Order: sequence, then C-alpha cells, then structure tokens
Amino acid sequence: MPLLKSFIPTKKKGVDILLNKTGDVIVRLDGETHKISGLSQLEFTTIWNTIDGKKDVDAICLMVMESLQLTKDFVQGTLEGLTGIVLEPSGDKQTSQAVTDAPDTGEQKLHAEKLSHTFYNQHIRISSDKKGESEYKKIVIVGGGTAGYFAALAFQKLRPDLEITLVESSKIPVIGVGEATTPVILSFLHEILEISPLEFYSEVKPSWKLGIKFDWGAPGDNSFINPFGINNLLESHYYNGSLDHVTLGTSLMMDGKGLIAKNADGSLYSLMNQVGYAYHLENRSLIAYLQKRIKASNITWLDRTIEDVTLAENGDVASILTDRSETLTADLFVDCTGFRSVLLGGAVKSEYISFDKTLFTDRAVTGRFAESENPDPFTLAQSMKHGWNWSIPVNGETHRGYVFCSDHCSDDEAIEEMHSVNPEIEAFKIVRFKSGRHKEFWKNNVVGIGNAYGFVEPLESTGLHMIIESVKTLIHNLPLSKNNTSIKGVINKKIGNQWDYIKWFLGIHFKYNHKIESPFWARCQNECDVSGVQDLIDLYTELGPLTAIEENDPEILLPLVHDKIFGTHGFDYMLIGQHVPYGNQFAINPDKSKYPAKRQKWQEITAQALSNRESLELMYNHPELIKQIV
Repeated sequence: MPLLKSFIPTKKKGVDILLNKTGDVIVRLDGETHKISGLSQLEFTTIWNTIDGKKDVDAICLMVMESLQLTKDFVQGTLEGLTGIVLEPSGDKQTSQAVTDAPDTGEQKLHAEKLSHTFYNQHIRISSDKKGESEYKKIVIVGGGTAGYFAALAFQKLRPDLEITLVESSKIPVIGVGEATTPVILSFLHEILEISPLEFYSEVKPSWKLGIKFDWGAPGDNSFINPFGINNLLESHYYNGSLDHVTLGTSLMMDGKGLIAKNADGSLYSLMNQVGYAYHLENRSLIAYLQKRIKASNITWLDRTIEDVTLAENGDVASILTDRSETLTADLFVDCTGFRSVLLGGAVKSEYISFDKTLFTDRAVTGRFAESENPDPFTLAQSMKHGWNWSIPVNGETHRGYVFCSDHCSDDEAIEEMHSVNPEIEAFKIVRFKSGRHKEFWKNNVVGIGNAYGFVEPLESTGLHMIIESVKTLIHNLPLSKNNTSIKGVINKKIGNQWDYIKWFLGIHFKYNHKIESPFWARCQNECDVSGVQDLIDLYTELGPLTAIEENDPEILLPLVHDKIFGTHGFDYMLIGQHVPYGNQFAINPDKSKYPAKRQKWQEITAQALSNRESLELMYNHPELIKQIV
C-alpha cells in the first residue's frame, strides 16, 4: 500500500493492521488482537491511501473508537505509531478461521497468538547461496532435554540454511517431573515448530493449565486464582470483593471445567479461542516425543559424552572431543548442559551471578501418585512451613513437589512434611538447584540456553517459558556474519534484564506471603530483596493497581516491565491476592461497567462446559474432534 511521506511513522510501537480474505480489518495493539467492526477494507484503504491531514485521520479514529470503545487520543496515537500493514497471503485458511468473533464472551478480543504469525512485517533476510568464511554455517548444540530439543527444532524451522548437530548423552537420566508452562508454548509448538495439535494431543497427552491457584497470602483459609489473559481487576474487586470470576477462565478453574462445552442440542464447541491457557506436560513423554522428531529430521543427532573442550587463542571454543574420539567444530556452540554449564560456565568462564539475596529456596522433594478423579485445570502453589508445594496434574497422574530452603529444613524433615500433606505418595526424590544466572547469555561463540545460563526456582513455571524466550531471541537476532558482533551486547542485556525482572517478580510472592508463621517466611518478609521492582510496588501502593495506570497510559510502564507474561497483571494479582493495599486514584463507574453482564455470560458458559477430565478424554481419544472444533 502506498503511504505518503508525511505519514510514514517515525516511532515503532507493536501495532499492525491485517486485511484478511474475509474482508475484515484486524488491528493488533501491543499483542492484543481486535477486529474493527463497521469499517470495510475498501473504506480503510481509501482513507489510508489518501491520508493528508487531520480530517482523514479523524475519520479512521471515529470508526476505531466506536468499534473498540477506545479514546480518541489513544486511537490517534496508535495510528501514528503504526509499524506496518500486512495483506493475508492467498490460501491462508488458518487466518480466516482464527479471525472469527467470540460473541459468547461478550468481548471483541480475538485469540492474539493464533494470529501472531500473520503480523510479521514483510522484511527479507538477505543471504547468498554460497556462504563466505565469515557467515554462520554450522551450529552444535551440546545437551538434550527440552532446552536442546527446542533449540535444535527451532533452528531447523527458522534457519534451514544452517547445519545443526545435537550432541547428548543417554547416560544422563530424565528427571521426569510434571512441567507447567505459560501461553508462549502454544505459538512456539504449533506455529514456529509447526507441530500439529492433533499429533501432540495424541502422543504427548497434555492437560490444560488455565492459570495458577495460590494457597497464599493472608493466614487461614485464604486463596486466590491468577488466570491467563487480560482483564480488569478493579471490576472484580469492586463487585466481588475478591479476585473470583475475573475472567471466563477463572470461572472454569473454580468449577473444574475444561475447554470444551456442549450446546443445548448436544453439539460441542471449543472455548480455546475465548480463554487464555497453557499446558501441563509429563516431562518424559515430552522428551520422548521431541527426540522422535529430532531423529526424523535432518538434524544430526549424536549420543555422545563430552570428554574435552579445546579453546582458540581468542577464547572461543575451537572444538569439543567426544567419548568416541570425534572432534566437533562449529561456528556457534549452544550450551544446553543444565546446571553443569559445561561450555558457558566451564569453558569460556562466564561469571555466575547468584540470586540468593532474593530467592532462598534451593531444593525440592518430588513425587507423584495416580489420579482417577477430575484433574484440576490449573497449577496449585501451596504454602508450606519452609517453602511451597506444587501440584501439576498430567495425564493419569498428579505430580507434587515441595520446594524448600535447606538452611531451614533437612531433606528428611522436608520428606516428612511432604508426606503429611500427600500420603498417597510412596516414593520421593530430592532435586537440588541453584538460583542465579551467568553474566553473559552469549560469550565468545557460546550461548547458554535453559539452566546452563540461568534458573530462578519452579514458582510461576518460568523454566520452559525462558527456554522458549531465549531460543526465539537468539534465532531471530542471529546475524549472518560472525564479524557482526554488536548484537551480542543487546541480546545479553535483553535476556539478563528479563531474568533479573522475573527474579524480582518472584520475590514479591515470598516477601508479602503471611500464610504461615515460620523462620523461613519471616526471613522472606524481612530480607527478600525486591529493589529491582520497587518502582512498580510504589506505583501500586500510591496510585492504584498497575493495570489501571497502564490502561490510562499504555506506554508509561513499558520501561519497567521486561516480560509480558509476568507483566502488570501478574503484579496486581500477586499483590491484591496477598492483601497488599493499593492506592485509590482509580475507581469503577458502575453505570458504565459491563462486568455484571460479562460475569453472567461466563457463568452460563461454565455451566455448559464439560468437566476437565471429560474434555481431555475427548481430545485424546477422538482426533476428529480436534479437526472439527479447534
């Protein structure tokens, strides 16, 4: 589309327009996807191609304001910050299916992740067929597991021009615990890696995670739910006096319902485009499935043990020696060796930065038991005397893990306390970990993914989340030439800031939890360092919920938030849920609120929804259902 020079945007602000084949105009504002009703593509293009003054901008603003109920200033600022327009490729049926309305929720928001692949601006990476000596040609990934497999499969899809080798040892066992995830896993698995949901549900049998239930905060029988998705917490607090029924997802979680519902005529329909969700995964099943895909690909897979690492004069890893006397070289080595960090921490000696001033836990007692009842559609985080206990329901099993601090509790004491709340568990395993990160994510020609670079602790399911974030950041920003090193510093800062931010975000979970009186929790309340997010805490306590501040000005908090999944909503949920008072600068106008009608609709849908077990069994055993309703 031609754009007059007078309207070429000078700033970038995560905003794109999609004109799809069905005639809709779709807008994505900072990750939220909307359809503009009452505005045809012909009207939009006519106005857009002739924009030359305030009159035409106002015309678009008026249509967007009426459709999305946004203020004029916000809409006009959005249009001026537009980064691009994307036309839907011919034959793209996935997009046409994804841009249907979700009228049952009473909202016009669409499933942003289902559309995310269509909103990349049409930039082309320039590369010659014959690579020069300075260009990246070969990547060696050392270590398997989810970190190594995700990295290898993503490189294969996003950079098929590179030769990928993965080296791992079958002598290193899989831990085999339940894995809870965040919504980033959906677009990563099913869009970037192009893994069919039908195949994934059949072979891995994931269960659904709609959020986290926290047995946390105030003493006594106090708990709250933190669902995925964007919502207005002030409304829920005003009408309910709690965080109950904040979203449709919250209502489903409270009633143990899944993501399939039944109409009055008996026909089934999916709630997946109306509810934010992620997966609960059994680690061994996931690993086996990913390894199967690795072996079926053109990735070179080697079952080897690393015997030695040779460095070049400039500090790069020159080669690695395997237990079969093979010498492996590469332009870039990706370290996925877990806490051992053989290459990043060992060979190129990136300094380790401990998080022990904020996070005090360092061990977990894990176990599992058979589950025959309806599995919870959420992860449970339960306060314990010396830490907290997770509950992750996977196919046929419930996985439990007591995360504790060895300064306050011995392994035997932790097992005893764990058994007291989980008498069904017969066998326990102790897992040791450390919280911290290396100074550099990318040092010399080595990049660390997963625990090889950093780890916080299991709360909030950050493990797979940060593996995915790290893999995407690396591959999307890997330059063509090894001589182009300036991007390293930018990537190191981005990943480092993200890990530090998550550390401090987890810190507020511990600092403000008064559920149990014990030396461990007293230490958390008195000593836990959350200085890196003190500005956000001060804004919350002085002015009001962060989401209200952000709604008033969507850009004002961007410099303080380094992870969208754990953004302002996450802070508000944890602080409100733990009864931390917020400021009174913002209030609900009951005369204009649509919340009561929305809550009534959510309850009607929840009543129609099948139990979580019934929904999952349909997904596992009836693949035709996935094709029909998902």
